[in-house]
Amino acid sequence: MDRASAGAAGRAETLLPVLLAGAFATIGVAIFVPAAARLAAALSIVAALSIWALGENFGAILTGQATDPNTGPLLALVALAFWPLDTRSRVAAAPRAHP
Repeated sequence: MDRASAGAAGRAETLLPVLLAGAFATIGVAIFVPAAARLAAALSIVAALSIWALGENFGAILTGQATDPNTGPLLALVALAFWPLDTRSRVAAAPRAHP
């Protein structure tokens, strides 16, 4: 898996970093757009776990030399903190106080 992803990244040269930077910037801005917030949060979770698996080899947990084995899941948890709640159903279901 390491050799395949490194080979693909090496062939892409500067295109891959530019595409990834653009994708991450788009996700970062889209999280603040209400219509795209859930999609942006989901994409950031997928990106965090993909980088954790492909780039960090699951934090090298099985090598005995792991320094940050939980970076990917922690970033996914942070992305879940930005998951938008559906406040419309809560407001509609809340009883109204009559004067």
